[in-house]
Amino acid sequence: MKHILFLVMGICLLLIAFFYEPLYALFPGFFEPIYQLIKDIGIDIFYITGTIALILGVFSWLPTWISLLLFIVLGVAGGYYLMDKNVSIKIGEQEIIVVP
Repeated sequence: MKHILFLVMGICLLLIAFFYEPLYALFPGFFEPIYQLIKDIGIDIFYITGTIALILGVFSWLPTWISLLLFIVLGVAGGYYLMDKNVSIKIGEQEIIVVP
């Protein structure tokens, strides 16, 4: 049951991230706090947490050995994908990962 909750949470967060402006235009009273939160902290946190929730949902649904193998493959593939790109991760003024 836990994996279904993570999948639903991830889908909801990603839907809000993709469609927050049309949703705010349709339901301004309901989405005003979400819209202000997005304007204050940025939309990236919704993409990141939605993706993490989807990954947790898929990994908790799979058997352990497949989850570990998939985690390693995705980690290596993501590293190779980001290796040649100018990527840096910052929270506020603190730089977490800086790739020159």
